[in-house]
Amino acid sequence: MRPELFRILDVAFPAYFLLLLAGFMFATAAGAVWARRIGKDPDVIVDLGLACLLMGVVGGRLLHVIADGYFWDYVHLCTDPARVSWHITREHCLHSSVNGLWDAAHGVCHPKEANCFAWAART
Repeated sequence: MRPELFRILDVAFPAYFLLLLAGFMFATAAGAVWARRIGKDPDVIVDLGLACLLMGVVGGRLLHVIADGYFWDYVHLCTDPARVSWHITREHCLHSSVNGLWDAAHGVCHPKEANCFAWAART
């Protein structure tokens, strides 16, 4: 599977994301049709589908943060950034997107400032 299907206005659309979105839309539409067929309000199914989508994204990200092996790095980013060591190149560390402090003695990068919401960012 190609990681990136296409780009629009410099925004990449990953293939996996589009497949998940298509599955969600199909399941929600099928549920709404089924609800209408049995005489229930299809708007309830759409609301439930949106709630499930939101909670699925949030829950998936929380599980990834807990299970990816870097949980304590996220904790230390909020409490004591000096305890976080990123094993990246010096150029990447000093780039404006990372804005880190390079530790030449150990060959690691440390974040400059605390960021309590780093867990929510895309990795």
